[in-house]
Amino acid sequence: MKFDAVWERIKEATGLKNFVDLASEVSVQQSAISKRRKRGEFPAEWVFILSKKYKFSSDWAWFGAKPESTTSKHDQTNKAQGITQETPTTEKATAPPKTAAQGQDITDTVNIQALMNMTAEVLVSDTVYRPALAANIKAFHRSIALEHDNQDFRIRIERMEQRQEMERISFEQRMTAMEEKLAQATAAPPPKVANG
Repeated sequence: MKFDAVWERIKEATGLKNFVDLASEVSVQQSAISKRRKRGEFPAEWVFILSKKYKFSSDWAWFGAKPESTTSKHDQTNKAQGITQETPTTEKATAPPKTAAQGQDITDTVNIQALMNMTAEVLVSDTVYRPALAANIKAFHRSIALEHDNQDFRIRIERMEQRQEMERISFEQRMTAMEEKLAQATAAPPPKVANG
């Protein structure tokens, strides 16, 4: 997720002004925020913490699709104080990705947004489920990385086999050419040498 897009929506919903404010709200050092921004990642845990505290939709923070019924705590405070402002048009959420095999929306079978919210809720909880879920996520991630590595390895092997086959064919062609030259050399009578 693009850090800056999520951060802009978070600022709109919470009234936070800068990374110092954000660091205080999510209990991290400002340097951690800067590192995440450089990587372009806005942690789901931070979105979850802020959405619970300020009562805004985490789906809106992530994807830009703001439900009509969602009113942030910042908006409620402004309204109570008689402050009105134009709400900027939010970005439209992008279409959900398609599965390669079936060409259907992934959300037909898995509600990714809901799973992200539930995952964040478990990961920020102080329960026995937190380390268990974290371990499972790491294990699944490792497995996916290994599958990618295996696929890369298979591609390399296939290329090596193709190169080896091309070298074998080239070697056979050279051997055939040498055999033909040898046959021609032995079949032809030796050249006559003129005696002088």
